[in-house]
Amino acid sequence: MPMFGTLIAASRREPARAVRLPEGIKRVIIEMVETGADFISAAKSNGLQPQTMRRWLGRAECINFLRKERARFRATVCAQNEYVLADIRDHALNSMSRVHAIRTLEQLADSEVAKRSNAPSPGVCIRILSVTSVPEPPPKVIDAPASEFRPFR
Repeated sequence: MPMFGTLIAASRREPARAVRLPEGIKRVIIEMVETGADFISAAKSNGLQPQTMRRWLGRAECINFLRKERARFRATVCAQNEYVLADIRDHALNSMSRVHAIRTLEQLADSEVAKRSNAPSPGVCIRILSVTSVPEPPPKVIDAPASEFRPFR
């Protein structure tokens, strides 16, 4: 059977390259995370149109950058938690706040250790079960006299 036309590739020969975020979009996202500004005011303060920022906020590379910036900001903000709790423990006049600070400090130490060891890790789990089977008792033998035996008809 003859083939008509030319062969057409079903996909690109080269993988599509991920689009990089422009520096202006990065600055807007950083301002949104660090100052709590909404995207319209952050876009205007960085010289971008709000509509441009609205289009970028729906893209995967922008969402990934936003998540990374939020994680970085959380780590930065939480860096002094232990120091502030220790200061409350040592200098607070309210005894309840001192007790709570001590309790929180102790839980922080426990949760740091527990996070690493309780996290699921990839791999294979092999369970070896020792199964002992109980032998079945032999079937019951019924003794019946031959006179009571009647064949089926």
